[in-house]
Amino acid sequence: MAISDERQRIMPMPVDQETGKVLDYKEAVLLTNPTNLDLKGEVDDKYFYATDNKDDRVHGWVSSTNPPVGFWMIIPNDEFRTGGPYKQDLTSHVGPTVLSIFVSRHFAGDDLVIKFQQGEPWKKVIGPVFLYLNSNSSAMDNPTILWDDAKRRMNQEVANWPYDFPVSEVYIKSNQRGIIRGQLLVNDRFRQYGLWKQYSVLYPENDLVYNVGTSNYSKDWFFVHVTRNIGNKTYISTTWKIIFNLEIVDNASNYTLQMALAAAQRAELQVRFNDEKVVEPHFTTGKIGGDNAIARHGIHGLYFLYSIEVKGNLLVNGTNTIFLTQAIATNPFQGVMYDYLRLEGPHQ
Repeated sequence: MAISDERQRIMPMPVDQETGKVLDYKEAVLLTNPTNLDLKGEVDDKYFYATDNKDDRVHGWVSSTNPPVGFWMIIPNDEFRTGGPYKQDLTSHVGPTVLSIFVSRHFAGDDLVIKFQQGEPWKKVIGPVFLYLNSNSSAMDNPTILWDDAKRRMNQEVANWPYDFPVSEVYIKSNQRGIIRGQLLVNDRFRQYGLWKQYSVLYPENDLVYNVGTSNYSKDWFFVHVTRNIGNKTYISTTWKIIFNLEIVDNASNYTLQMALAAAQRAELQVRFNDEKVVEPHFTTGKIGGDNAIARHGIHGLYFLYSIEVKGNLLVNGTNTIFLTQAIATNPFQGVMYDYLRLEGPHQ
């Protein structure tokens, strides 16, 4: 299977998922007795192979038949896809399945589901997409020969866009007996199953504390603000602290906390200033998000931006603390990913 130059692997077989161990959700399976024993102990999940629309120009497989056959989905343009170039979606996965998705809620949730009123007319041009098959006996020893050829064909199709393409409907039933050759999926640090679980490992009792000026965001800031697993499938809310110093505070003016979220999943983020125990938070997002980027190994889903007014009398000269609480805690996937946080002084 090949998704890009860096993302290629031997594809497990459908029976491998049937004989494997289902993990925290049905799509993620630990391969316990795979057809290809080299894959034993790996986790397979179709969301490993998701990608941004802008990066999905060609993907597919090379078979182990003699001669090998390449089966490729080529998408020369993504203007027709909902969600824009940074919307993530599925590509190829075990089945064997190869996809060109036009509309979906993957990494987005209900906000990108098309909704119609009763009797409402709707028209949309979909495509173009192009199925390309190639073959070369030399690919038995070097499957990338067919991948490189598919990329060349993709570049031709991109160059031909936006000229007319023929329209057709195609259904193909694939031979599922071959084992796909390729290389192990590499160079994706975030596409690993269970990374969200590491928060409870790194912070088993006390939550994250970040000191502005001394902490290093690349080491001291966990990539996702999730719940804490306290055992027996029980989860509790978590509160992160950002500690910073202000030399002089203008108590009569308003400050602004710019809070940008790269993803959210059934979360409620509450913000408090210098008083963690105050019952009513100074700001809450309410329940937001349904992109499920945490479970699906994404680093972004739908974007949220909040400009939070902070009254000057909430801050003090010297040491201040912002408390960020992910308040809803019923499963391990609830949480948010931060893009940035910035405290702005009073506007002159």
